[in-house]
Amino acid sequence: MHKNKKIDFIKAYHNLEESLGNISFGKKRRKREKLVIFLRLFTYLIFIFLVVLMVIGFYALLNIRSVYSEAMEGKDYINQSLGLIKERKFSQADVYARKAGGNFKNIEENLSNWQNNFFIERSPFLNDQISELNTLSESAFILSKSLAKITNVGVDLEKILGKDEDLKFSQFSEEEKEEVLKLIYESRPQFTGLRANINLAYLKLDKIKFSPFLFSLQERVDQIKDKLKNMEELSDQMINLFYLTPRLAGYPEQSNFLVLFQNSNELRPTGGFLGTYGILKVKNGEIIKFDTHDIYHMDMPVEGVLEIEPPLEIKKYLNDKWYMRDANWSPDWPTSARKIEWFYHEEDKLLPLKNKVNDFEGEFDGVIGVTPELVTDLLSLVGP
Repeated sequence: MHKNKKIDFIKAYHNLEESLGNISFGKKRRKREKLVIFLRLFTYLIFIFLVVLMVIGFYALLNIRSVYSEAMEGKDYINQSLGLIKERKFSQADVYARKAGGNFKNIEENLSNWQNNFFIERSPFLNDQISELNTLSESAFILSKSLAKITNVGVDLEKILGKDEDLKFSQFSEEEKEEVLKLIYESRPQFTGLRANINLAYLKLDKIKFSPFLFSLQERVDQIKDKLKNMEELSDQMINLFYLTPRLAGYPEQSNFLVLFQNSNELRPTGGFLGTYGILKVKNGEIIKFDTHDIYHMDMPVEGVLEIEPPLEIKKYLNDKWYMRDANWSPDWPTSARKIEWFYHEEDKLLPLKNKVNDFEGEFDGVIGVTPELVTDLLSLVGP
């Protein structure tokens, strides 16, 4: 039998405590080493991030300067183009209008690249600023493109007219008149498009919210919107002019008009008594024929044949039957014009053969009322 050895519990406790201490110290050291490595890596990452931000910032600054420079240059080109249009130098104006379009197109492309940038895409604030800048740029591009279309019409007109700024339409040959009218006729869609583009640009500018980054531009944009409204009204007038001129001048087909001369000394709702009427035929800016006759050449031969009940006032004060001479009873000219034309056709059908003085059948392209005041006003403009 072996003797049992005594276990020294006190010594064992101290040995265990020493071993645990050694283990705890090793863990702390390893933790400290890991923390140092982490801090070192974090510092590197921060440094790299700052370098990247500096590069991006520098690149963005270069782009901002580029966009600003392009915008200022585009604005100058538009002003130069408008100035040359006033001087009727359409060829040079067209060059500057197209240059302006190129500037604003470049701005659009730059801003589009910005919006696709990794950092800007993930920044709602920056993305909103770029979107609003893009809206401004789109509006400018739309207007410069429209301006180029209009100057192009001027260039074509310049080719026909030559360099003589004092040349009058009456001095043109028949072929030249036809060319001018053809140009006006075919350019109508350009002016309709201009009006639509002005309206589109206005709507785009109206959507800008002017966040802090663009707040300083609000006053200028408001001024531009006011100018666009004026341009919209002017373009409406141009559209009317471009649509009416070919028809009034007899292009592309001959136009036929019923013309009424109103005597303002004898009151009627549209400006005077219809004492004389005429049939005007126009082709390519030339008057082919213009016959005028006393209104009674229409009314007298059909008295007792044409039975039309007149308005109460005519019946009470003028006549118990209604004839062409009193057809302008509505103060609204289009309403009276339709009634005058109706009376013309009805009476012309009833005229006896010996009284037929009109060599026109069919529908008129328009009914024109003329008062003496129109003639005197016109003479005050053009001279005797």
